[in-house]
Amino acid sequence: MKKVIPVCFFIVLAISLLLIGLESGNAQVTTKGKPPKVEEKWSVTIAVDGNYNLMASNSSESDTYTDNAFVSVYVSPPSKQCACYGFHLRINRPADQKQGDYAIDFEDVGISDDWSLGEGTPCVLPGLVDNCVGEEECAPWCIADFLNNNRHPSPGYLRASIWIQLKSAFVDSLLPGDNGSDQMPQDSGFIYFSFYNGDPAIPEQSSETIYHEVYGFTTDLTGLWLTKESNGDKWIIEVVDQSLDLKEQYREEYPYYRGKKAKTGTKLLSPLEIVTLPVSFKMTWEKVQPN
Repeated sequence: MKKVIPVCFFIVLAISLLLIGLESGNAQVTTKGKPPKVEEKWSVTIAVDGNYNLMASNSSESDTYTDNAFVSVYVSPPSKQCACYGFHLRINRPADQKQGDYAIDFEDVGISDDWSLGEGTPCVLPGLVDNCVGEEECAPWCIADFLNNNRHPSPGYLRASIWIQLKSAFVDSLLPGDNGSDQMPQDSGFIYFSFYNGDPAIPEQSSETIYHEVYGFTTDLTGLWLTKESNGDKWIIEVVDQSLDLKEQYREEYPYYRGKKAKTGTKLLSPLEIVTLPVSFKMTWEKVQPN
């Protein structure tokens, strides 16, 4: 018994010291006055009225998008990683691949004469209305067909994304106060569109296609206007007569041999690059206030 009593004493003492340490740690966190970081939530409204050829197209007829199981909306402020503001909208399709409740819609987008063919088969796009899948003579008009005749993300695509990034040096200098509006310089950032699919069975005519995307970074900003309201809790981005750069890209499997053993490799192909005729749209990004 003389040996058991000290052991029990030290166990109780250790537990007591541990609890005191935890309480002390909690007290230190409280006294530092740093509340837990609350993630900001945003909504974005895409105008449907006006001379715009990119608009909201939701089944509820609402033109506003907020975070849910299929939609992601966020605005990123300048940071150590990027001295820029980022405005992001991502729309996913349901798992059953049917048209979802949320989408964006292009109308009457044309293709300029500034286009080129690269390696691979162009126009490997699902949802083309003129049976142009994989037909080189349909380039570059198959991109316009794809954009204008589908709600995005279109059938066979997993996601549609819009990402607008603007350098904070331009934003902060042009908008020094609580409110302000100005045209962004041509080299102030980029507009990014992406229509993405990772399903190897799309399109049906090409089972070797294991990734497909129509995307583009437009870095020559000739018609982007930015308005800041409510001390940065509301931003209006209006794009007026701005051409967009888009590229068709996919990854394709190919067989090869290492000695007598058959192998399968993949290669990334970019068969078609185009520049659209002027596109116009208006997006209002607004911080969602907590209830």
